[in-house]
Amino acid sequence: MSRIRVQIENANLPRLLRALGARRVAVYDVSKNGALSSFSVAKKHRGILLDICKELCYTIRAENEEGVSALARKTLARIGLPFAALLCIGIVVLRFSFVGSIVIDGETAHAEEILAALDAAGVEVGSKIRDVSLDELSDSLSGIDGVSRVQAGFRGVDLVISVRDSVLPDESVDLSVGGGIYAARDCKIAKMSVIAGTAKVRVGDVVTKGQMLVEGFEGEGEERAAVLPRATIYGEIWFSEFVDFREEETVAERSGEYVRRSVYTVGERIVYADRTEIPFAAYETESEVSSLSSFLPLRVRTDVFYETVPVTRRRDFEAERSSIEADVLERARRKVVGPCTVLDEYTIVTEESDYIRIRGVVAAEAIVSGYVS
Repeated sequence: MSRIRVQIENANLPRLLRALGARRVAVYDVSKNGALSSFSVAKKHRGILLDICKELCYTIRAENEEGVSALARKTLARIGLPFAALLCIGIVVLRFSFVGSIVIDGETAHAEEILAALDAAGVEVGSKIRDVSLDELSDSLSGIDGVSRVQAGFRGVDLVISVRDSVLPDESVDLSVGGGIYAARDCKIAKMSVIAGTAKVRVGDVVTKGQMLVEGFEGEGEERAAVLPRATIYGEIWFSEFVDFREEETVAERSGEYVRRSVYTVGERIVYADRTEIPFAAYETESEVSSLSSFLPLRVRTDVFYETVPVTRRRDFEAERSSIEADVLERARRKVVGPCTVLDEYTIVTEESDYIRIRGVVAAEAIVSGYVS
C-alpha cells in the first residue's frame, strides 16, 4: 500500500487525529518533535487529509511518498535503472510466490463448504503457490455433495475455484422419496428417451430451467414405487443477440488533436508515469508497448489520447442490412456454450417507432437433462 508522510507545524495533534478517525482514515507512525507533528496516511486518503487541514487551518510543511512505487523512483534516481530494475524484479517475484486471494467463480450454494475444505487442506491466503496441487484440490472438492464439477486454477496470484452445482429442483417438488431429472436450461423438448421413471413432459413442450422432466416413480396407487430415474432428453435452445438501427445517429469522430503520454514499468511495477493533463472533454485511446531490454522486463507503454467530437450522420438501412445481419449473427454464435449441435441460424427484423431492431438467433440442440437424487 502506498503511503505519504506529512509534517505539520503548530497543529493540535489529538484534535487532528480525532478528525481523521471520524473520516475512517488510518494513521501510521505518529511522532511529535516540538511544534512539528509527523505521521503517515494511505495515499488514497491524501484528499481527505488536505480537506481536514484546510478546515482546521493547518499548513502541511512537507510531504513525502512512501511505498514500493516511491522506493522504485528514489532508487532509480540514486543508483540507476539496472539496479532499480533488479530490486523491483525481486519484489515482484516475492509477491507472485504466494496465494493473494481465493475466488469462488460460479453460482453455488456450497461456498462455505468449499472454503472449509480448502482450510482443512491447508490452502489459504498466503500459502505458497508451489505447494498447491490443483489436480488434487479439484478432485477433493468434487466430492462435496451437491456439486457436479469443480476446477481449480490460478489467475495471477488469485486461486480461482470454478464450481458448478448439480441442477436444483423447484422448491415445490417433494424429494422425500424417489428422485427426479430436471431441465438444466430453458428449452423446447426435441426428443427424449426414458429408461426408468415417469415422463412429466412431452416432445414440443417448452420448459424452464429447474422444471421436472422425469419423476423418480413408476406405477400407480399401491403399486407406485420409487426408482432411480434414467433418461436422455434433448432440447432445442436458442442463443441470440440484437442491435438497434437508427437512420440518424450521433457518432464520435477524431478532431485531429491528440496528447501522448508514456509509462515505464519493471514487470508489473510502474517506475515512472507521465502525468500530462488530458485537456479533451472526450477522447479515444491507443496504446503501444515496447521492450527496452532483452535481458530485463523493462517496458514502456505509450498512450495516445485522440480528441473526439460528436458528428450527426444519416444512414441507409437497406444499404447496411447485410453487414448488420452478418455481424449480429456472429455475435450470437459467440454466445453458444457447451456441447451442442447447431440446427439453424436466422435473423428477425422488427420496426419500432424510432428504430429498427435486428436480432440474430442461433438454434441448437443439446442434452438438457440434469439428475438430482
